[in-house]
Amino acid sequence: MKRWSVVLLLIMAVNMTFVFAEGMGGNNMSDHDFTLMNIAATDALGRKLPEVAGFRIDKYVGIFYFTWLGQQAEPQTEVYDITKLLREDMESLFDIRSRKAPSGFNYFFNEPLFGYYNSADPWVIRKHIEMFVAAGIDFLALDFTNAIVYTKVLPVLLDLLLEYQEAGWKVPQVTFFTNTQSGNVVRTLYNSVYKEEKYASLWFRGNKGKPYIIAWENELTNEMKEFFHVRPPQWPEAEYNELGFPYVEKVRPQRVFTDLVSVSVAQHTGDAFSFSLRGVDGGKKESWGRGYTSKNPRNGDVEAILRGDNFQEQWDVAIGLDPEIVFITGWNEWTALKLTADWAGSTPFWVDTFNTEFSRDIEMTKYPTYVVGENGEYIQEGYGDNFYLQMISNIRRFKGIPLSEGNRYVHVSKTIDITGDLSQWDDIKNRYLNLSTDKIERDHYGYVNVKAYHYTQPAPKNFITDIKVTHDKENIYLLVNTKGKITDFDANSTNWMNLFIGVKGSKASSWEGFQYVVNRKPVSNTKTTLEKVAENGKHVFTESSRIDYVVKDNTMQIKIPRKDIGIKKDDFTLYFKVADSIEKEDDIMDYYVSGDSVPMGRLVFTYSNGTEGKALKLSMLELVLLLASILLIGACAIVFASHLARRKKG
Repeated sequence: MKRWSVVLLLIMAVNMTFVFAEGMGGNNMSDHDFTLMNIAATDALGRKLPEVAGFRIDKYVGIFYFTWLGQQAEPQTEVYDITKLLREDMESLFDIRSRKAPSGFNYFFNEPLFGYYNSADPWVIRKHIEMFVAAGIDFLALDFTNAIVYTKVLPVLLDLLLEYQEAGWKVPQVTFFTNTQSGNVVRTLYNSVYKEEKYASLWFRGNKGKPYIIAWENELTNEMKEFFHVRPPQWPEAEYNELGFPYVEKVRPQRVFTDLVSVSVAQHTGDAFSFSLRGVDGGKKESWGRGYTSKNPRNGDVEAILRGDNFQEQWDVAIGLDPEIVFITGWNEWTALKLTADWAGSTPFWVDTFNTEFSRDIEMTKYPTYVVGENGEYIQEGYGDNFYLQMISNIRRFKGIPLSEGNRYVHVSKTIDITGDLSQWDDIKNRYLNLSTDKIERDHYGYVNVKAYHYTQPAPKNFITDIKVTHDKENIYLLVNTKGKITDFDANSTNWMNLFIGVKGSKASSWEGFQYVVNRKPVSNTKTTLEKVAENGKHVFTESSRIDYVVKDNTMQIKIPRKDIGIKKDDFTLYFKVADSIEKEDDIMDYYVSGDSVPMGRLVFTYSNGTEGKALKLSMLELVLLLASILLIGACAIVFASHLARRKKG
């Protein structure tokens, strides 16, 4: 046999072995990876997240992150909201001399879900980190383009990232996007944070080895040039630089910058590089809002705005180009100055962001959608978590490993005596973790340091650490662990240790994808209610049965008869979450805000069981692949030995 034939057989054998290893790998992942790979969601528009078994390690997704809210040199004493002013007092908004809407101050484009917050609020930073971890964000590029180092925010952010990293989470790493006085900013950062070994694990390196920095190289010292992997900032109006690092593209479709493609929610292509030289039309040249696309080149389409058509088109282009890095603009810019200039005459303008449509943030708005009042005008505007879930979906499309029978987690089927010893759960390895390291009380001033904008939020009564699930032919079993002893239920409260359950394919009435809820009305210390949704789409429940549960110290075990939740087949998929101390129980957006929701907001965990036939088929496939690998390797060894023997005789 010729040498190339031997090599080909060896390659085939190794390849078959790798296929076998991949099929067996589903149950070998860490608790943290298992948790992330079993997050699912359906957004307000009915769009579902694609399922993945992991992420490619050669692809990176970064996002523009802002630490400037409430950090201005001369603090404001009032919050100005453009979306509200357009509705309530447009005349003042566009009056450069208005006292009610003064020039030279920062304006929010809309109200964030977490309020008009201050970037130094650790409660908010924790929420951001948890959402980034769930989404699969690899790095944050902090906006330090305006020659300011946000010293009150930076250590809080870095220390919290370390906390989550040390808890086992793959947190987003950090780089800095500089421009004005780039050398001075980088020098300050180099001396204050980069020289400390404390944060070395947080610096984004990609595949370069050195920490990334976006800066003007000619302004850096030789020492800094040696330390960093430097890429120049690519301003959208500047001449194309292949090495540049863009935060937005004002050409369609986007271009590749060496190994990077920009993806932005909207693009400020109007006159004066602003969104609003003359209101939302952007002067003579119109900006590209959240709903603008090449196929539908117009603004003002509310359905297109809520879908994020512009954002999706940008993602489709980027995924088609398949670069190493996708950089998203952005997460939480929120504000822009009301500016005036001689050349603009009596018309004020806002650079980079304006109102809800002409803004580039993904972070959730307080209001989940647009609502029309009796007079035909909008009385409420927002996009809720549409863009957040859309971002997760596209990150999974870009770098996700598709879920298949070969890499799907195979759950252990077991009968649990919930009154028995907890050691019964030891061989159940599917731990669904809380993405939060802790749930702290919120008590922090907002964007303006006045009483009206001082934000408070109590910590939940129970902090859920992790959940395990198993099943047998008759029941579903859950083990819920908490930090500290579980509080006693209150007969007058319905938000104690709620378990929400959705059954894939169920035709029963549902609320936010859930057909059932447990523990809204416990009956005793051993019996609780299983309620079903009474009116489709509404948070209205009626008791359907009573089920067994046991609370002991910091654990709760629940047994749910499969027939009670309509599971008749061996092949089923559950969607579930556990939540405690939620204040607005009928508002799914409040599951991002109050109490403890595991997982947060609209996210859910999945638990799937294949039929016994499928399980047997998969097992047989694995056996065949293993035997094939062994036979091929053995055959190759025999052929190779024979080949060597002939050479010796020759």
